[in-house]
Amino acid sequence: MESYWIALLFTVFFSWVLTSRNVKCGYLQYGKVTFNRVAISFLPLFLVALFRWNVGVDVVYGTGYYFQEYTAIQAGRGNILGYEIGFYLLMEICNALHMNLYLFYCVVTTIFFALFYKYLTENSKNIVLCAIIFFTSDLYLFTFSTLRQSLGIAFFLYPLTEIINRRKFLKNWKWWVCTGIAISMHISIMYLIVVLLLSRVKFRKKTVLYITILGCGLSPLIQVLLSKILSFTIYFKKYFGSNEFRIEFTPTYFLIALLIFIPVYFYYDKIIKEGENNYILVNVSAFVVVLMLNSQVLVMPYRIFPLFVPVYLILCSKLVACLRRSRIIKVLTCVYLIVPFLFLFINQYYIGGGSDVFVYKSIFQFMNQIW
Repeated sequence: MESYWIALLFTVFFSWVLTSRNVKCGYLQYGKVTFNRVAISFLPLFLVALFRWNVGVDVVYGTGYYFQEYTAIQAGRGNILGYEIGFYLLMEICNALHMNLYLFYCVVTTIFFALFYKYLTENSKNIVLCAIIFFTSDLYLFTFSTLRQSLGIAFFLYPLTEIINRRKFLKNWKWWVCTGIAISMHISIMYLIVVLLLSRVKFRKKTVLYITILGCGLSPLIQVLLSKILSFTIYFKKYFGSNEFRIEFTPTYFLIALLIFIPVYFYYDKIIKEGENNYILVNVSAFVVVLMLNSQVLVMPYRIFPLFVPVYLILCSKLVACLRRSRIIKVLTCVYLIVPFLFLFINQYYIGGGSDVFVYKSIFQFMNQIW
């Protein structure tokens, strides 16, 4: 785990040097954010991800699902695990280019980070805060093993930006193409699409609060409805009754969603002044509160929460940006926003008994397996 923390520290340092600066008036200003600066800032985390091997149960050499599928493709046996068509075709293309399994992982990692850099460049000026939340929210280590869903999230970052920033995004053919690719990587992207489309309905500030409270109060009814809807999905049928299906309430995700929603709602008017469509981000944060309160009926809630981390990255960035106060207030706000995610990280990787990605292993330890 030390490798991850060291990489994060260097990423935060590079982000601060390249994208942030302090001015004499005491306010925290931000330098110009470009794709190259973001890429350089995240280089430590990217390299750690790029040189990993056997980190994550699904990618373990010999037994991991991706090893089984890629081996089957190399042997001409096709899509034996029934992966989404987009991800399967990507594996086929890499195999046709005579890439081994490690090079395939490199392709997936590079695609994710490249699209992630572009997303941050277009939507955030607070790269330091985004880097810390990206890591502590578990989205970073999430990409080590859940390759399909990570690519789905990455390809949906452009449609996400369009939904937030444009009214007539449905007329943009790029939106349809990227959304189609994202869903073809992992069907769970449909969760995010539904929540985002519902969040485009604009409400008054008090109405947002009333709907959130009402949604929490109607949780028993919502759980019944979600169970009925999800019972028709492939993943519900696949995981229900297995060890991977969690039927218990997961309080950590709910607490994070609630702790983020509170200051966001308090500064609702200021956030809206920063951008007229920022209400969509606030609505999403309210939806996640209700959704995570009903996490016991979700198929693997730890797979659902990372879908909304890209929204949180931008929302937290905009929240700090709307504060026209002293640097101390901004820093304290950043700390407040980071603490819930940090608690999630500590609970999952230290208190929760470890994880399959807890111990970092690099390609240099397994050269005989790779080549």
